[in-house]
Amino acid sequence: MLGKKVKNLVERIFNNVTNESNTKLFLGMLKYIYNSNQNTSMECPTCQSQFHSNMRNTLVGKNKRNASIFVYFQICPECDEPIVGIKEATRGEVYMNPNNIDGVVLLKKEQRR
Repeated sequence: MLGKKVKNLVERIFNNVTNESNTKLFLGMLKYIYNSNQNTSMECPTCQSQFHSNMRNTLVGKNKRNASIFVYFQICPECDEPIVGIKEATRGEVYMNPNNIDGVVLLKKEQRR
């Protein structure tokens, strides 16, 4: 459930939506708020420990189909190894919420001995 301050902010913005561009911005904000509150538990591909994701991401370019490609990354809190993944934007996004790790393909590395 959204907090009271966020709910009031969303209502104020919604009341000021006047054109298609503002509507897209408003819907993008709602999607961001929703995705920010999702459970983002993940497993380290190196040590297989479970933890709460704290990924960062960056846009690295576009592929032949003109879809944006993002690299996601963080350090595992258990084994201190880098976790790196890649994700393709499905709708032409130029920004993707780093907390939304659905669809991220993680690169795997053999566990160090």
